[in-house]
Amino acid sequence: MNQQTEKLVAKIYEQTHVKIEEDDPVLSLFLAQQVLIDELSNDLSDIQEEQYEKVQKMYQIAFDKSALLTSEMAEKIENSIESSLKAISQQKDKARTQEYSSLSKKISNLSMMVYLFILVNLFVIGEVIFILKH
Repeated sequence: MNQQTEKLVAKIYEQTHVKIEEDDPVLSLFLAQQVLIDELSNDLSDIQEEQYEKVQKMYQIAFDKSALLTSEMAEKIENSIESSLKAISQQKDKARTQEYSSLSKKISNLSMMVYLFILVNLFVIGEVIFILKH
């Protein structure tokens, strides 16, 4: 073997630990090739597992963020509903207060009219009594 071939055989042995036999170099090279293919396959499998794990982590992060956002949105909606209910309750209370105030004014006016009616009747009765006495 020449020097270049010896370097190549040494490199193949270094990478594959397969010794190239001079009596059947084709079989030896085929075995070395199979060893390299197996190593590449294992490396590819490892890379695929790593990629799968990375994708799983990304999905988990996305799911967690989605759950967090959903929770935040639910809380905002709940707060919005609560504030709307409070506003409606305040409006009802205000309307009741206005209604009570209006009823109070009407009752006050009515009682004033009854008071005036009683005064007028007392005046009329007094006049009738005065006229009957004289």
